[in-house]
Amino acid sequence: MNASVAERSAGRMSVVAGSLRERFRTSLFGLPSLWVVGSVLLWLVMGRIDDWLVGQDVPAWMDTTVESARVLLSAVASGTITAASVVFSLTLVALQLSSSSYSSRVLRTFLRDRFQQNMIGIVLATFFYSLLVLRDVRGPLAEGGSADVPGASVALATVLALVAILALLASISHTAASVRVSRVSASVLAEARGVIRDRLGEPGPEGRVDLQAPGIVPSPLAVACGPPGPAVVDPGRDGSLVVCSAAGGWVQQIGLDAVVGAVPPGSEVTLEVAVGTYVFEGGPLATVRRRNPTGTDDADQPLGSDPSGDTEDALRGAFDIGRERTMQQDVALGLTTLEDIALRALSPGIHDPNTARTVIPQLGDLVLEILACDLPPAEAEIGGVTIRRVAAPAHLDYLEAAFGQIRRAGHDQPEVRLTLLRTLVSIDAELRRRGQDSEEATDALRVAISRAAPAAGDAAAAGDGHHGTWSDPADPAVGAARELLESTGWSVP
Repeated sequence: MNASVAERSAGRMSVVAGSLRERFRTSLFGLPSLWVVGSVLLWLVMGRIDDWLVGQDVPAWMDTTVESARVLLSAVASGTITAASVVFSLTLVALQLSSSSYSSRVLRTFLRDRFQQNMIGIVLATFFYSLLVLRDVRGPLAEGGSADVPGASVALATVLALVAILALLASISHTAASVRVSRVSASVLAEARGVIRDRLGEPGPEGRVDLQAPGIVPSPLAVACGPPGPAVVDPGRDGSLVVCSAAGGWVQQIGLDAVVGAVPPGSEVTLEVAVGTYVFEGGPLATVRRRNPTGTDDADQPLGSDPSGDTEDALRGAFDIGRERTMQQDVALGLTTLEDIALRALSPGIHDPNTARTVIPQLGDLVLEILACDLPPAEAEIGGVTIRRVAAPAHLDYLEAAFGQIRRAGHDQPEVRLTLLRTLVSIDAELRRRGQDSEEATDALRVAISRAAPAAGDAAAAGDGHHGTWSDPADPAVGAARELLESTGWSVP
């Protein structure tokens, strides 16, 4: 019998909630709109306060006339909407500069900037609040009548105008600081580290999470894919069910709890795709096989002949397909984004090797987090359901994904490759110091160091498509690299 409707709904809602949360965080509309809603609520509250103050003695700073209130509120409204346009312009300029100087992938970092979203929200909220209060300011309806001037609301509008001015200045300062490469890379580093710890667990034996916990599906990397996975079985054959994608796009999330809730206990689910990969429209997402406790196919209840399609729809809902990669579960996206910054700096058009040398240690920081953790297995059992992954990246795959293209792009920059070599050696030393070194991580580091080391000589340079990169013994960087390897026990020819 299939899982209950409640279990399926809970798993699917978890995926939908994650998708909506990501869209809200990367939108310049979401948080500012909450500020606007807050301004409406504030207007309603202040209206009640002004009604309560009618006929009572109020401080002199709250006493105003109809004309002065209208002038003040009109000036606040017009000034804040102008300030809002300035803030938006600064944000767009920062996005353009970052996209051209670093990488288009860093744009999501700016869009997720809570500080900038709050500054925009403060300015817009002041504008809406001033308009609403201006509506409440009324003159006497007849000769001898009394005017309606919400003194407390007008006074608060003045305070909000001052706050909006400070928000504009803070936005200018924040934008000027945020376009620096150190701030950009630090923001990407912080977000990527959070994803790694969430997906793979806190580094160290005491901080590791259950590797079979739902949601831990690291991205397959290009170097880890290798030959294509086993061909999926056609529906109806030996009780197998193939679930295909309804639309093409990038796999942003895979809810393993939703997968487990969609199939009967004892099933085997092979994930044909993983987070961070692109799936074609109609391409396979997962293959389900029904197994009984003895390990033989259960032909009495073939999943491939399910006429209702409930299982297929529930499994399809466990995969969140979008137009771009996100860092919700994508462990490799942070590596790719920082690598893009370094590659753009090493491009002939920019030629800024110092930026690349700044980013490489930060990449090493992320790689250190990954190597300190045990990677999830290619096969795990969750809730009585066996989950298999076609592509399961190893530690060496993450190392190559972080540094492979930089090593090749910096073939004519010995200082860049020296920084890369120092970073790899430092990772090895830090893992040993923390007692988090594993045999797989050590072997992966040795391979990565040998590829970057001058000990490989002309062979490594030729393998990268260039010659003589490390062959000049008079180059100070080459000498420093050889001394580094000798000091750490590496043999140098």
